[in-house]
Amino acid sequence: MSPTRNRGKTRDATRGKTRELAEKYVKKGKLTDAISEYKKLLTGDTQEVNVRNIISSLYLKMNQKMRALEELAQVAGHYEERGLYSQAMAVYKKISKLNPKDMEAAMKLGDLYARQGFPSEAKAEYLKVGKDLMRDNQIKRAIFLYEKLKKIDKKDPEARLALADLYTRDGSTDQAVDELNEAAELKVHGNDLKHARELLNRAKKLKADHPRTLSNLVDLFKREDEKKEALSLIDDILKKDKDNVKALKQMGNLYFDDQKLEKAEEVFSKIISLRPKDITATVKLGHINILRDNLDQAFELYEPMIDNFIQQQKFNKAIGLLGLIISSKKAHLPTLEGLASIYKSNNQAKNLEIVYRVILEEYHKKDVRKESLPVLSELVRLCPKDDEISDEYNRLVRKFGAPEIEKVAEV
Repeated sequence: MSPTRNRGKTRDATRGKTRELAEKYVKKGKLTDAISEYKKLLTGDTQEVNVRNIISSLYLKMNQKMRALEELAQVAGHYEERGLYSQAMAVYKKISKLNPKDMEAAMKLGDLYARQGFPSEAKAEYLKVGKDLMRDNQIKRAIFLYEKLKKIDKKDPEARLALADLYTRDGSTDQAVDELNEAAELKVHGNDLKHARELLNRAKKLKADHPRTLSNLVDLFKREDEKKEALSLIDDILKKDKDNVKALKQMGNLYFDDQKLEKAEEVFSKIISLRPKDITATVKLGHINILRDNLDQAFELYEPMIDNFIQQQKFNKAIGLLGLIISSKKAHLPTLEGLASIYKSNNQAKNLEIVYRVILEEYHKKDVRKESLPVLSELVRLCPKDDEISDEYNRLVRKFGAPEIEKVAEV
């Protein structure tokens, strides 16, 4: 037998005698002596967990709760390090039950609940700790905790309000204002405009010229149809920052909504001068031209964006822009042709037929028969049973010859 195996057997025999002695002490009520023997068995291996559980139980029998909790914390940490989260949670729950004021255990329990996908339970644990931290004026730790809470429930404004108070107490004004804005935006989303206004006014008191606060107040004024107040606030923003694009967009939208198209055009044109590729401003300028029946100008503005959307295969966005022009009372052939091209490339036969029929009707109005031949050719292909279309097509072919697309195909 090798020396190593001999040493192993000797060690096991020694541990067995130590355990027997500890158990005898327990039976005799000599708990302190029992604990001393059990501690000799703490060697850092996996069996240590069972030993520490026994030691913690003995400490509890001796009414030495703090020492029992220290042992349990070691057990929980052992489980957590090895990824045994359910077992770790069970131990942290036991610690919390024995000492409800143990913030570390409650925090750990909250972390494990969050890790295991139990957000409500995690939130409950964090809130318990948060109240204690705020009561004890531990601001930095409370901030750290409420930042965790915010991540668990992104739609809950309460964590943000608590953070706003904590950041204010910590002297971190910008962060406090950001949290108040976050909470106000959530209130707006929930249509609680009254509380949203209160929060934004609080934010404004903390920092009067904060861009996000002012922007949110403008949006709120607009929602509540307080357009004069909104424009006044935008003027204040632009006095300090004349090139503030967000404020300019808000101003342009207010003018647009009030059908003050000249003023809206002036504002959106300025945005384009600052940001030539700004999609929102370009769309609005195009829309203004549509309302004025300047469809060629609108199409010219939209065409680069439409081409870009098609290249990116964002066909719905391209169709949306063309749809704005089509919504005009007047038909616009380049727009209809662009729409037909998209439908054709995507094999949307039904939509393509509808657009071709509208284009054909426009050709009839303009009395340009020869130009209608390619469209009629497509409609014959799409609607082979439509005798009226076939007859018109054949008449024009006899008069003008086959359309260029067919001649190319024949070659």
